[in-house]
Amino acid sequence: MLYGARTLAGCLVETLIRGRFQDTAWPQPITERELRTRRVARLRLHARPLRAIELFGAALLRLGGDARLHSEVPYTTPEAWARAAHRHPAQPDGILYPARFDATCLCAALFDRAANAIAGFDDEGPVYDHPDFPAAVARYELTIV
Repeated sequence: MLYGARTLAGCLVETLIRGRFQDTAWPQPITERELRTRRVARLRLHARPLRAIELFGAALLRLGGDARLHSEVPYTTPEAWARAAHRHPAQPDGILYPARFDATCLCAALFDRAANAIAGFDDEGPVYDHPDFPAAVARYELTIV
């Protein structure tokens, strides 16, 4: 399984921020050392577009679900939905879903069969050098120490 997000904010909220600030005073500091270990990679696709099942909005409603799917802990139900998507006869490449800690960020979980659609990855460098990093820091009111 390959996890990703459409925006840098989505990547940060699903990895660096994910759950670490729950039930604590905000903002909690993130160290420069932590940031130095993070890099941004952009997915490059072959001519074939990715086929993914949307697990949000009207598509989720038509599938018989609702937004609880994105916030359930433990992940028993979301994992069951992902397994069902993987086994679906249409053979989708993955699922699209809103980030648990910021539902405005669209994320993807790609299955192994998506590999033939992926041409590679472009290393865009350290996360703190990414042009969208200052906006993501401001968005989540992060403190960097």
